[in-house]
Amino acid sequence: MAIEIERRFLLLPMNVEEVLNEQDLLFKKIKIEQFYVSSSEDAVERYRHSGSRFVHTKKVGFGMMREEFESEVSEEVYLKQKEKNQNKNLIKKIRYLAHCEDNILEIDVFEGALKGLVILEVEFYSKDDSKKFTLPRFLRDFFVKEITLHREFTNGYLSKIMRIPSLSYDLKEATKKIDEAKDELYEYSRIKLPPYQSIGDSIKILSYMLAIVMEKRVFALLEEPKSNLNRIKQLKISIYKLFIYLDEFEITFKKGWRQKRLKALESLIDSFELRNKTNICLDKFYIFEELSDNKNLLKDIKDELISINNRSLREVLRVLRKKKVQKLLKHLKHVKSNKDEAKTPSVIFLNTLINNKISELLNIIHTIDDDIIDDEMVLYIRDKIKSLKFIFYDFANATPRVVNHDILDTLDNLERDFESVAEFSIQIQYLKFFRENLQDIDIKALDILISRVQEEKIEQKLIAITLLKALEETLQETQKRIP
Repeated sequence: MAIEIERRFLLLPMNVEEVLNEQDLLFKKIKIEQFYVSSSEDAVERYRHSGSRFVHTKKVGFGMMREEFESEVSEEVYLKQKEKNQNKNLIKKIRYLAHCEDNILEIDVFEGALKGLVILEVEFYSKDDSKKFTLPRFLRDFFVKEITLHREFTNGYLSKIMRIPSLSYDLKEATKKIDEAKDELYEYSRIKLPPYQSIGDSIKILSYMLAIVMEKRVFALLEEPKSNLNRIKQLKISIYKLFIYLDEFEITFKKGWRQKRLKALESLIDSFELRNKTNICLDKFYIFEELSDNKNLLKDIKDELISINNRSLREVLRVLRKKKVQKLLKHLKHVKSNKDEAKTPSVIFLNTLINNKISELLNIIHTIDDDIIDDEMVLYIRDKIKSLKFIFYDFANATPRVVNHDILDTLDNLERDFESVAEFSIQIQYLKFFRENLQDIDIKALDILISRVQEEKIEQKLIAITLLKALEETLQETQKRIP
């Protein structure tokens, strides 16, 4: 019998070999497979295959100090016990042993169902030594929490649930901060979503926050409809973000609840569509003025756009007054999650999601043809970029080793470029509509303007595609940072 004195630390997903090599630390790499024949709160019995060794271990106690009974067994005994256990709930991991200062670091990188989980274990000769230990500086950026006394992160418990546990955080405190915020957009930007908070709880906080923004913007618009431009823009962004999160984070929501809210948000987005298009044309009217010197034509176009814009605003306000909008906001404040899938730690869920979304964009880049990219593809690419950008911004704290300013700036610029191409398409649609429906308009001058806007669109599309292809290297570097 021996007394084991050990502290355990939860780390962010990481490329351990890369990190250790950066520190010039020598390390040993061991493949481990283990299973538990019994596991209770105060005692566990386990068999482990570690390198060339087969070991039977019993541990009694919980926390930093435990009694340990260990004996080597033959491969035959190990395999017999494994078969008796029906190969169930096998824990597989790679252990990295590295000398650092006066300690041996044991960094476990789990595989299979527990992929993404990284735990540091450090054993000590005495209790005093354990108290003196501080985490090496190079691991502090990866540190999440000490889990020596967290039963749910013990190997015995992990073998029972075979999924990575999340850490509990106070949701009431988070929603209280949102409710008390005076300048909500500034305050909300400071809300940090912890990496090991469950993805379900992270989505609940984001949904609550965005629903509050929507609620305040709707109220302000109905109170002062003339002071609306910025409020409508902020309202639209909140609606679109919620739509993206309900769409992209599908498995974290209850199916029926999600489908109803998606449909309601989609209907709300549609009600803004006409207003959005006329706003684009009015905001970018300087383009028409740069491409045409026919003042009568420009006046006719602007007058009609203002008229359509006013009608569309009245329609938006009519929709926002409906009781179903208030009902939607109430539901969005109280998200209904899938119990199991929503328990996944945010960082684990997001690493997979981000990797998939980057792969989608890279696939687009590899298959894109400058000559055949149409308006539908432009919108598709823009939406993919926007979706990835929103996830990066709102979950930056939950994926600290993946997201950086370079990728955010690049995505911002790309979104603007593809948005510009889409805006040119909208301008051309309106000009063609006016050509068919406005009486006494100068058709010849209008056709010249349409032709010039089309030329600008083609030039902008080529710029956007060139930048998209230049994004490939940045995306690949970002993907490499995903453990």
